[in-house]
Amino acid sequence: MRWHLIPKTVAAASLLIAGVASAEPDLSGLVMYGVNRDSGNLARYDFSQSRYENVGPITVGATNATGIDGAAYIPGFQNIFAFWNHPDDELTRLLYVDSESAQASVVGADLGKGHVTGAVAALISGSPQWLSPSSNSLPLAGTVGINPNNSPDNEFVLVTDSGTTITRDDLHQNSPVGADGTYYMGGATNIRIRPKGSGTQDGMSLGGQPYPMHNNVTYLFTGDFNVKVYNDHVHSNGKAMGKWYLEVIDGEAAIQDGSEEDVASDGEQWLVFALQNVETTEDEEVEFDIEGDNVTPSESFMVKVSVLGAAISAGGAYDVPVSVRVRVGGSSHDLWGDYNKALDGNVNDENNPRDYIFPQEYPAGTSVSMLGRSWLKKNSNHKGHKEHHWKTYMSVDGSASDSQQLIVLRDGDDAPQIEGFLDQGNVVDFIRDYIDPDTNKVVLDENQAIFLYELGTTNMNSDAADFQDLVALVTLAKTQEALEEDDDDDEDSNAPSRLLKVNHKTGGYEQIMTLDRVYDSLAWKTGHEFYAMTGNELWRIDPEAQTETLVDPVSRSGYFGLEFAGQWLMGFDVDSDTLAHIDEQIGADDDLNLMSLNMQNLGSIIFMPIDDDPALQPDAFD
Repeated sequence: MRWHLIPKTVAAASLLIAGVASAEPDLSGLVMYGVNRDSGNLARYDFSQSRYENVGPITVGATNATGIDGAAYIPGFQNIFAFWNHPDDELTRLLYVDSESAQASVVGADLGKGHVTGAVAALISGSPQWLSPSSNSLPLAGTVGINPNNSPDNEFVLVTDSGTTITRDDLHQNSPVGADGTYYMGGATNIRIRPKGSGTQDGMSLGGQPYPMHNNVTYLFTGDFNVKVYNDHVHSNGKAMGKWYLEVIDGEAAIQDGSEEDVASDGEQWLVFALQNVETTEDEEVEFDIEGDNVTPSESFMVKVSVLGAAISAGGAYDVPVSVRVRVGGSSHDLWGDYNKALDGNVNDENNPRDYIFPQEYPAGTSVSMLGRSWLKKNSNHKGHKEHHWKTYMSVDGSASDSQQLIVLRDGDDAPQIEGFLDQGNVVDFIRDYIDPDTNKVVLDENQAIFLYELGTTNMNSDAADFQDLVALVTLAKTQEALEEDDDDDEDSNAPSRLLKVNHKTGGYEQIMTLDRVYDSLAWKTGHEFYAMTGNELWRIDPEAQTETLVDPVSRSGYFGLEFAGQWLMGFDVDSDTLAHIDEQIGADDDLNLMSLNMQNLGSIIFMPIDDDPALQPDAFD
């Protein structure tokens, strides 16, 4: 489609001088799109012609999509990516917004509750660790159909543990198979697969959670796992005649999802990032006592148990499985797999935090406690992907007594300063969101307690006694609704937000880091350097270091749109409806020109070279 100009008053940009003008940003080769926060109206400004053009209100079907504060664009696409809270349930949706008509469609599933206050597209080089916090191996199992496509980019490839390779060319009609259709059963280290079938295939699980696989995406499994490749129809002559399937029997793998990347050149990829506010209101507290290592409320309550993290290894040789059991009153609950099985119940993985809300209300005086157990291989030669490879090493029962191997913390307690053993994270790393860095005090709600387990040694004088083998949180409330709300529990009066990496093709997302304040906008400069505004403060966000650094206050407090236009950081001041240049090194904006564009109350702005403007391109990726 081509750009259709909708008749509208066109105003040339006028410069409003504030103080002594400094070097003026050169925007002549750029186009800016903006979204009105109140009306949802999408507009465009061409700086080369000083021309404003109205696109129209963003609509999803017959619904006007208002309240959009986060939008981004990747070069080559027809659509702008915007984040919108649906009025029916207040859940955040990713929208494809047509840059010429403003017609929008919802992509994928929701991103949960919480308003997106800023978004940006970033060109990331390489595969930095901060970009994939969940890239470590997780338990993998399930079955998926194998796509017959044998193009170089999509062809099925399986590398066995002996180093031999099976490709789609080996899997054809008349391939010899066993009586049950099996072509290969055994170990594997790498698999490339594009699922067969319509829509999404739901037969796989990763880390104990469903892992949907899309039929237009190629996936790479890397790890140590057992598989079966089979055909579902065998001729009487022993030759395959049906469809081919891959079954992952057990083992662990890291998965690279090909849909997450838009490759611009070797080692570079365009990604969408978003700031999501997960603000909640504080709920009525539930009083409790800590008796030994038990939490005992003095009034009726409901309870949520969370595993925040685990880190224990066998002398650095391999990660030690950790299993968990929760006791409420006289009943025991294995919430994340069998407590008596190393693999089925393992929580020492990259799938934390994991939560469970008990559905029933408990009477006053009912104690809540937890048990933690570590496991070692029976034989060092075992790979560890079978349950019988493991034996119990150490168990700590919080319900039995006041154990020296368990520390229970509540609001106001001193945070333990215990170094992680063998370069593992310190215990403080697991509860960073619950510690005031200035006072080193634990900051929790009055109805929360944190449990720190030592599952590697009984010698409390040993360096191995680091109390981060298992870290769990118990939260009490009077209603289930209160437990379903997110709560970071930082001391800040503002509720927390989080930085997300969003898959712009599927709507899926991954949390990159939690943030200590609510921001109003997001911009990206280079590498892992992001900028955001809160009030009149400019902050630098570094997901690699997991830090937020105050640059400096600026003179105005209404910047909701924030974006780099080439080398210049620009912000849209909704108080004066003007565009300003902000110095990202010192936060200064006092002496710089303000530019009026005939655009009002923009919650999000997007700059792009005019050659990348999707309204002027005949072709697009989407």
